Amino acid sequence: MRWILLLSVLLLAPACTPDDECLPSTDGPLPAYVGGALVPPVEGAYVTTLLDPIEPCGELNVDAIAEFERDVGVSSFVAWCVDDWEDPNEFGGDANPGIQFPVECVKSAARVGKIPYIRWNPRTTITDWPQRVIASGFAIDEDVDPADVPPEALDDEFGLQRVIDGEFDADFERWALEAEAFRGALIVEICSEFSGFQYTCNGVYNGGSVTDGFGDPDIPDGPERFQEAWRHIVDIFEEAGADNVTWVLHYDSTDPTDLPQELAEWNSMANYYPGDDYVDWIGVSAYGQEDIDDPWTEFADLMDANLDDLTALSDDVPVGVVEFGTHKNGEGPDGETVGEWITGMFDALQTEPYDAIRWLGWYQTIEYDITAADGGTNAFRAGAGDAFFVTEPVFE
Repeated sequence: MRWILLLSVLLLAPACTPDDECLPSTDGPLPAYVGGALVPPVEGAYVTTLLDPIEPCGELNVDAIAEFERDVGVSSFVAWCVDDWEDPNEFGGDANPGIQFPVECVKSAARVGKIPYIRWNPRTTITDWPQRVIASGFAIDEDVDPADVPPEALDDEFGLQRVIDGEFDADFERWALEAEAFRGALIVEICSEFSGFQYTCNGVYNGGSVTDGFGDPDIPDGPERFQEAWRHIVDIFEEAGADNVTWVLHYDSTDPTDLPQELAEWNSMANYYPGDDYVDWIGVSAYGQEDIDDPWTEFADLMDANLDDLTALSDDVPVGVVEFGTHKNGEGPDGETVGEWITGMFDALQTEPYDAIRWLGWYQTIEYDITAADGGTNAFRAGAGDAFFVTEPVFE
C-alpha cells in the first residue's frame, strides 16, 4: 500500500487551563502540504520533531516547537495533535468536545508549515481510566480471562462493538468530511498502543480469547473486533473521499515473554492486523530505560523483542517506532551516557535488520528530555544531520 519513512522526536510540554472561554477561529490558513499519502524519500529516512500538548484552545505551542527545533537542529514537517473522543481531555481543554475534528490544532499546524499527526483515541480521558483499573485491583499478568475484568475497570462509552454497530457513524462521517475539506496531508492513528492493556481498545476488554461470540471462529474475538472497528472507520473515510489521510496502526511493544502464554498467544500483533488495504504505517511504542531504576537497554536489544513480529505483518507496509524514549538521567553499566545511547541508535538504524525501522519517534517528556540528558542534544543533532536522514516530505 502507501509507504513513508519517518524518524520523529516528540516533545511534551506542560498543559494549562484557559482563563477565558475559547473563541472559534475564523481564519483558514492553507495547508502546509497538499496531496495524498506520504511516500519515502528515494534513500534514507525522514527525520522530524513533534510537540505536544496543544494550547488550551486547541492550538499548537508554536514557540516551544521553534525553540526545540533550534536546540536539536531539525526543521520538522509534522506536528502532533492528540484528539480523544470525549471532553474534557487534558490536551485540548474544552476546545474539541466529543468526536470532533481538531480544527484549531490542524489550522495552527498549517500556519507554521506542519503536517498534523492526529492521535485519535476512543476513550473518555487518558488518565482517569487507568486509575480505575488500578483501583479495581485487576492485574493483567494474573487474570487473563475477560470475565475477570471488574466492571469498574471498564470504560465502555466507546466500546469497539458500538463502533462496529455504527453508533458513531454520523460523527465519523462529519470528521471525515472536514478532513477531506482541509485537503492538506493528515496523519491519523486510532487507538494508540491498542495491543497494550492501558486502554479499552485492547482485546482483553472486547471479548478476549473466546472465538464464538463474534465473526471468524478461528480468530480471538477481542482482536477481531479491533480489526473490524478499524476497517469500519477507514471505510467511512474512503467513502467521504478523504484520500489525504494516511493511517498509522500503533502497537504497544509488550514483550510476549513477559506475559502468560495464553495471553501472549491470542494478543499477538498478527491477530489485530486489519490488512494492507487499511494501513499505511505499522507503528509501535518502545522505551529503553523507561524508569530510572529499569535496566539499561541498548536500542538494538530493545527492538529485538518485537521487530520480527512487526515486519512479518506485511511485505509492503513500512514499520516505524512512533513513540520512543529513554530516561534522561540514565547511565549504562560501564558508564555509558544517554548521548552515547542516542549515537548507537542512529548508527543501528542504518544497519540490518534495524534499517527495517523507517520511523523513529522520540517521546520528549520531562523523563525523556533529550536536551537535559548527558550529551543528548549534540548526539541527536549529529545523528539526525547524517545524510541518511531527510527532512523534506514526498507525496504519493
